[in-house]
Amino acid sequence: MTVWDLKTQQPIARLGDSGTVIINIQFSPDGKTFATGAEENIVVLWETTTWKAQAKLTSHFGRANRLQFSPDSALLATVSVDRTVKLWEVPSGREMGTLEGHHADAWRLSFSRDGKLLATCGVDRIVKVWDIATRRELTTLRGHKARVTEVAFSPDGRFLAAGCVDHTVKVWDLAQALDSDVLHGHTDWIRTLGFSGDGKLFASAGMDQSVRLWDAASQRLIAILGKHGDMVNRIQFSPDSTQLVSASTDGTIKRWDVARRQELETLPTKINQWWFNKVVWSPDGRALAFYAEPDWKSTNAVYRIVVWDVATRQVRATFPVANRYSNALAFSRDGTMLAGADRDSNLQVWDLNSGKSPARFPGGLSMIFDLDFSPDGRFIATGSFDGILRLYDALQWREIATLKGHVGSIDALAYSPDGKTIATGGNDSTIKLWNLTIMKEVATLRDHKSVISALAFSPDGNTLASASADNTIRFWRAATMEQINAVTVAYPHTSK
Repeated sequence: MTVWDLKTQQPIARLGDSGTVIINIQFSPDGKTFATGAEENIVVLWETTTWKAQAKLTSHFGRANRLQFSPDSALLATVSVDRTVKLWEVPSGREMGTLEGHHADAWRLSFSRDGKLLATCGVDRIVKVWDIATRRELTTLRGHKARVTEVAFSPDGRFLAAGCVDHTVKVWDLAQALDSDVLHGHTDWIRTLGFSGDGKLFASAGMDQSVRLWDAASQRLIAILGKHGDMVNRIQFSPDSTQLVSASTDGTIKRWDVARRQELETLPTKINQWWFNKVVWSPDGRALAFYAEPDWKSTNAVYRIVVWDVATRQVRATFPVANRYSNALAFSRDGTMLAGADRDSNLQVWDLNSGKSPARFPGGLSMIFDLDFSPDGRFIATGSFDGILRLYDALQWREIATLKGHVGSIDALAYSPDGKTIATGGNDSTIKLWNLTIMKEVATLRDHKSVISALAFSPDGNTLASASADNTIRFWRAATMEQINAVTVAYPHTSK
């Protein structure tokens, strides 16, 4: 390889040997270092004053497809056919980290102008964005139908563009596309989560039996409340954010004082000791509703929904359920209605003032896993085993829409505070956002690696939280996470 002086147009150095096939070359931004990548999976750092080799980088298990210096010239990043991304200290050549996540050849890479982010792409059709300081993957961007061949940040770092052999260029707004944080700490499947009404706290619980409190702004763990005797399936803050209720497959419901981190009460009524044990607060915070376990010693054992008076610690009302129960239960926002479902997929609504049921929608062939009233109380949404999101008019008591998109069951759903969007989470490990004005899916979020078990919007609607059986909680900062543009570029073709 020959290096030329552009002023004199004369060669000033010949590097390597005649048997080396150089496939990549790159100058550092400060001009002090020169990097070469060879077909034989060796990367060499050269000093540009003496043109002597400073370091040989050999830990890739295949050739480096591309290399790039960070804007401050302190790091060199390489992507390889071994599917990894490596970071190297300049000029020492010391390996600083290996970023893993691509499922096929890592092909190209690009630093953001401030050097804080690194984007990589590959044969696996995806683009990944990495945080350089923490060596952590921030997000995976999907949508291309073939190998992604190039990535580039806009100068202000807001946009990321990717080109593909499918003849398209996609552009993402990173302010919307990056999920800001992934919370780790649970040791098993996270089954449930929720924001406090004031948006300051966040709670999560699951199969590790613990209930955890987090600071919503910093995502810092504040406290671990005392454990249940088994998996915790549902938690919910009281409307005034002072209490938290949790339901477990140990058959108990507990109320907690959030400020003191203390248990206030274990309800005496037993609940279902399997998955179906949802508990919800009434909007005024004076009552809890839940599915109660039948008294099998009684000759009149029935499945029922119980409304529990928090102040008197007594049963306020009960409503019979035809054939066992599901995990779907919700108060209307004004607290006058309660909706539930049985195992035969029947959706039923009760008027809490009269105790009568104004509506019952006969079930189909698919069990209802979750439901909720819209913020204005006009609609009821249900998610079912068949993967269909169904919408009902709560004033005229009729089904108005069936929205399909998930492959597998819908296990969780949540309305945005303005009622314009519904988020659904499924057994297919995806989260889908539905625009209720046009009744269409507008985005699919795919970063979780397993079943989506719970969803919750922050009170201001700016954040969506998701929990999964992959033991992680993710925060999504954008309302839609939608790509802002997809440009089809016509390239010339040559026939052979």
